[in-house]
Parts: sequence; structure tokens; C-alpha cells
Amino acid sequence: MKTIDINDSISNILTKYSAFYAFSKKSFLEQQNKDYTYKGVGAGLYCPEVFMEDLDKEIQEILESKTKYELENNTPEQIMTYLFDNYECYYTGDYSAVYEELKDYGFSDELIEETWESYCIYNGNGSLIW
Repeated sequence: MKTIDINDSISNILTKYSAFYAFSKKSFLEQQNKDYTYKGVGAGLYCPEVFMEDLDKEIQEILESKTKYELENNTPEQIMTYLFDNYECYYTGDYSAVYEELKDYGFSDELIEETWESYCIYNGNGSLIW
């Protein structure tokens, strides 16, 4: 699947807004800028409260441009198969973990279900998985 790497763009935005990941109190205290009051964004990400809206806006813009690029350069089946694999849906036989992301691409419930059924039979590479 054709995609674009957004890691550097996200890292630059985190740096721009003094945001960082911390998974312990020690790590948080070592990284915080004492000039700001931080708020947890989720998944271990912390951002100064004054920059929360700007951080969210810029990250959303990057994610939207990535989604647009992927829709322009891949078929819906390629995108869905890639995400089913990435979320390892074949282990559980359940795509609910990726469902919201698929909806962000604008895929209908019917198309998602059809692609899922095809994926379950072939797992995107012709091998029967159940």
C-alpha cells in the first residue's frame, strides 16, 4: 500500500508545542518545562494546556493529508487489508478495533463488511485462515 511517513511531522509538532511522552512520574518530571501546566492527552502524551488546541489541530491536519494521499493512491480494498493486517485482526477474527479508522476513510459499513469477508477467506495473500 502506498502511504506517507508522518513520524517526522508529528515529532516536529510535539517539539514545537513542548509536548512529550512520559510513562512514569520520573520521566514526566525530567521532561516538563516548569513554565507550563501540562495536561495528559492520552497514551502517555503530555502537552502544555495552552497549546492543546493548536497541537490537536496540527496533528489532525497531518492525519487528514495522510488519509487523502492514501485514498488517492490506493483502492479501498488495499487500505482495508493493510489496516486489518496492521491491527492483526486475523488473530481474533474481529475488526472492531479498526472500525472507526476505516470509517474515517469514508468507507460504508457494507463495503467494510464485504472486504472483511473476503479478507477472512484469503487474508490478502491467498492463504486460507479459517
